[in-house]
Amino acid sequence: MKKFLKLIKKNKILSLVLLILIIILILFLVIFLGKKKTPESGYSSNMEKIDSPYPKWSKELNIISQTQLIEIPKNDKILTVTGFNSTVVSVLIEEVYNSFQEINALEDFYLQLSNKDIITYAFDTGILSISSAKGVPLDYEINSQEDIKQFLSRYLDIKEFKFEDETITKGVTKYSGKYLIKETEIGSSFLNGNSFLIEVNKDAKIIKASVLLINESYVKEYQYLPLVDLKELITQSSYPKKIGEVIIEDRYYDTPSPYDFTEYILKSVSLVYIFNDIESRHIVPTYVLDGEAEIKDSYKEKHWSKVRIFICAVDPSYLYTKKDILQEESKEEEGAPFVR
Repeated sequence: MKKFLKLIKKNKILSLVLLILIIILILFLVIFLGKKKTPESGYSSNMEKIDSPYPKWSKELNIISQTQLIEIPKNDKILTVTGFNSTVVSVLIEEVYNSFQEINALEDFYLQLSNKDIITYAFDTGILSISSAKGVPLDYEINSQEDIKQFLSRYLDIKEFKFEDETITKGVTKYSGKYLIKETEIGSSFLNGNSFLIEVNKDAKIIKASVLLINESYVKEYQYLPLVDLKELITQSSYPKKIGEVIIEDRYYDTPSPYDFTEYILKSVSLVYIFNDIESRHIVPTYVLDGEAEIKDSYKEKHWSKVRIFICAVDPSYLYTKKDILQEESKEEEGAPFVR
């Protein structure tokens, strides 16, 4: 060792090379360990198990993929919802309908006003719903996305969001979108993956609105958890999942009856941050599947349908699974045309 040190002292070039190698090694360790161990600002470095947002299915569903599956990060963010901004419901009722109603944030709420408008708030999902045959009596018309922005900001304290779709069917314009919270696009599984759904009639009045009542103040950073490729999850036919919108071909409605899914053909998939309900509390990375499903009704008749499915993307080993229950009753859009 002493001879080696003497050699280094005598050989300046060797000393310089060793010094450079030591500096490179230190920089490598700092960068590598920093990337590996330092969580994004505000997120815990712990990796604790969370509740699965959906229960396991008691019946199996065979999913056949006809699309290229997407690339996903190794780990992804989990956020937590601490409550809902239900105070805006009272404000909206007072300002728009000139009626005072006290809202308990921890209870469901139902109100039918004198003009027959119906306002409901569901505590478990945090969703405010408005139904109005003649149109919500605002002091301005809804003719564009800018007017929707004004409505959400003025009455519901929602500032940052992104429009997903705007369609017109039989004189009704439908707007949908997701909130932008903590630099994350967020949707609800009860709103087909959106944060709001709003319908406007030909008179430029809102006739239906369903809105998730969260904003920046009610969402907190939590932690990062490992994700699992969809290809691995869809091989587990009873893996926890939730059915979103279901549009069945017209002839089913001639004699509608209970039905089961027999096969699902996956056409497209995306990764979205989805909130389910206050029981599971978290906003989690979720695969949103769009495809066609074959269903069999109680008369043994088979029909085709367009179906959206939500599957939690988090590694199952980090999920507390809910008890097996019967498949959730699907939402249907009655009379919707089906083109295969």
